[in-house]
Order: sequence, then C-alpha cells, then structure tokens
Amino acid sequence: MWKAPSHSRGALLTGLMCAVWFVLAARRPELHYHFAPLVAAALWPLSLRSNGRATADAARIGGIGAAALVFATTGVIVAAGNMNGPNFLHQGPAWPEAMLFALVAAGWATRVASREKPGMLGALVDSSTGDT
Repeated sequence: MWKAPSHSRGALLTGLMCAVWFVLAARRPELHYHFAPLVAAALWPLSLRSNGRATADAARIGGIGAAALVFATTGVIVAAGNMNGPNFLHQGPAWPEAMLFALVAAGWATRVASREKPGMLGALVDSSTGDT
C-alpha cells in the first residue's frame, strides 16, 4: 500500500518531516533549521514520481498540500515561540524565510514530478528510469 505513489504516502512523508522539524525546533528554539521546510515541501510531490511521471494535476495537488502542511507547521512553531533563530541574512524573523523556502521547494518538486524527463532530482526518486 505505501510503496505505490499516492497522496496518502506523500502527505505522510511531508507530515513526518514536519513533525521532526517541530521536535527539533522545540528542543533548540535558538536554532533555525533552514532546510527543514525545503525538504518537507519537496517530499510529497517527489514521492509521486517514484514509479514514473506523475500527472500535472496530481503533482499540483501534492505541491499545494505539501506547502500547506509546511505553512501550518511554521505557524505552530512560531506560535509556540520556538522559531527564534536567525534567518540567512541574520536580520528579521525566520518565519518568512521558511514560507519562501516552502513555496520554492513545492513549486520545483511539482515541476520535477510532472515533467517528462525526470532531470537530476527526479532521477534520484524515479525507479522507472533505471538502466537495464
């Protein structure tokens, strides 16, 4: 059930990464895990590519769902007071960076999941393109 590409599997992967990010942020609020939103937002759409190209609609749903989960997690972390670390510029709060990274990753992973050729990132997850 969990080996085939599905939105359930993608949501679970993104949700697990968001949970890990939340635990890390609660453990060390002074740190900002810059790449956690990138990885979390990319997991859902990329997981849809594991057995070949995903449809544009499926990839879009995965990207929007992943971005929404990351946005919600960001909101919970901020509301809990656990996103106190600096952003990359060391000026201002870190939450806008997390939101921007989530949008960029979800958009890019959506494109990777739905394009005809897997590209470098898609080749990492697409088992249908292996050499025989």
